[in-house]
Formats: sequence, C-alpha cells, structure tokens
Amino acid sequence: MANAVYEVIIKDPSTDDIWELIPRSYNFTETLNKEPKATFTFSFEEIKKTADTNDTTVVNMFTAALREIYISRNGTKIFYGVITDFDVDPEAGGSRKVTVKAMGFFGLFKKRIIGIGVEEYYSTTDAGDIAWDLIDNSQLDDYPYSDWGITEGSITASKNRDRGYLFDNLYDSIIKLSNDNLADGFDFDIDNTKQFNVYYPTKGTSRPNVVFDDRTMNKWAYSKQLISGMVNQVHVLGEGFNDDILYETRTAGTSYRTPFGTLEEKLDARNVSVATTLQDKGDKRLALAKDPVITVKNVEHFDDGIAFTDYNLGDTVVINLPELAVNSVSKRVRERTFTMKTPDSIGLCKIVLE
Repeated sequence: MANAVYEVIIKDPSTDDIWELIPRSYNFTETLNKEPKATFTFSFEEIKKTADTNDTTVVNMFTAALREIYISRNGTKIFYGVITDFDVDPEAGGSRKVTVKAMGFFGLFKKRIIGIGVEEYYSTTDAGDIAWDLIDNSQLDDYPYSDWGITEGSITASKNRDRGYLFDNLYDSIIKLSNDNLADGFDFDIDNTKQFNVYYPTKGTSRPNVVFDDRTMNKWAYSKQLISGMVNQVHVLGEGFNDDILYETRTAGTSYRTPFGTLEEKLDARNVSVATTLQDKGDKRLALAKDPVITVKNVEHFDDGIAFTDYNLGDTVVINLPELAVNSVSKRVRERTFTMKTPDSIGLCKIVLE
C-alpha cells in the first residue's frame, strides 16, 4: 500500500488566502463530544521563507486575526480548526522553533454566553433541536461578528427535554445534553465541513472488518478493573436540603450485585430539579461501572495496514487477543490521536476504547 500524502494548510477565512507549510511534527486528538485539539511545531526560518514570498511576516501569518488550520490526507481534511496559541523559542545554534496549538470549531463556543438578561426556556423540546437552536441564536446575536460559519447538519431526533438558560456557557450547556452527562443523551460533533451534527442514540457504525490484534497493533496493554472501579447502586442528589432533598436511587440488577456485593456511590447534581434527569445521570454511571471493566488500552497502529480512514470516532471495531479471553470483542472508539514526525512518511495512530 502506497503511503498517504499529508498536507498542513493555514487559511485566512476573511480573504481565503492559504499558505501550505511543512511542520517538523504535528499531532491531533479527537474525543467524542469534545472539540479536537492539535499541536504543530515548525522551523521559524523555514516559515519565514514562505512569509517573505507572500509579502507578510511569520507573526502575521499566524496571529493577525482568526486563522484556520487544517491537515489533509490524500486531499481530504482529517483535522480542521482554528489557531489558539502561537509560541516561538530559541534553540541551540541560533535557530528558532515555532509551536502552534489549535482546536476544532466547537471549542469556540467556550467564549459564548446564552440567556443574557432573559432566560431562554425550552419546554418538551427535542434535545438536539435545543442544541442547534442555541448555536444558531448565538451566531446571530452579534452578526456578523458572532458568526463562526457553523451550519446545521444532520440532527437525529432524540429525547424531549425541559431546559432553561440564564447567563450560561454555551459549550457546557451542549455537553450537559450529551451522552457524556446523561443516559439517553446524544453524541454530537462539528465535522470538517463545519456542520453541527447530532447522533442518537450514539455516533458511529459497526466496522467488523477493522480488527486490532497482534498482527495489526504496534502496541497495546490489557487491564481488568474490579471493585476499585465498580458501582452497582447510585444515589443522585438534586435540589433541596436536609430531609427535603430531591434524590433518585438507581440500582443494577441482582446479577450485578451478587458476585461482588453492593457497591454504592453518591452523585451530586444540586442544580437539578427534574427527577428524570437525576435518573438518567444515575443510569449513565451504572452503565459504565456495574460490571468489571476490561480495558485494552494504549492501542497504537500505523496508518497503513489499518488506515486512519478505515474507521471513525464512535465506530465499533474488533479487538482479538484470544490468550486473554478477548475473543473478537466489539469495542467503540472513544478517542484517537494522530501523530506525524519529520522525516517520517507515515502517521502513527493511538486509540482509546470504551
């Protein structure tokens, strides 16, 4: 299999000017229901040649205004975001190193507040529709300055929720509607076409032909967490005080309590007044911890036998380590990191499995 061709591009979205740069190294990490994050290192002297050719400066190329940056693999974007930090450090011999950090577009909503002065309230409204409406309203609130260019993608119908927002952070508010916070939530992303998508019940598809085993993995480790990480009864505390506190107790079935006994935990959700939301939070915790958790971690592979594009974040892949009783077990990809270092010509991929 021929090695993939990778490119790193800086873009000025106000003019559509682009600069192709050759980094010393770069990596990015994608995580479900979060923005991807990337780090690039460059030679200042090499970038200066490009800047001089384009009648600009290194600092202006990266920092004069909002700058987009993307990585393409064989012409298709695999990371797309905005530059957040720019650093220059001297090195031995008089050269200088440039370090650039970037994040995906969802991270921009950390800088947005919703319900300013007047509560934005939603009654029995689909959770995904709430999330998109919050984004859409935020982009219109101070138009054109507030418009990040995020458009509505595919919003799969999920669960109706009651929500009110008053001086709340938009980024946090969307995460609180997701599977990261609630059972029966949703997964979401802003993809590399800048579309906001909601996936219900989860993001991803089954990839039975993507098999990680001793042949295809460059590195891996096995772990089985027992009582130290297990919970089979959860008490979720909501609004109120003393004997008047609102709470919900969620208990796993007897088949989960018999082998190891009752294992309890308390969760605080003191700003929650809706019983079903407390139940969903407790059910989410039980789903993650009622069984001993077998983890195959530190999984690495090169971007060749199993290609970076053979699977996506949220997809279900196969792990096969028969000697550890992991016999073609299906696991979902929760996070993945792509790393490239000059003069390598092939990317190294590391994945985190649920």
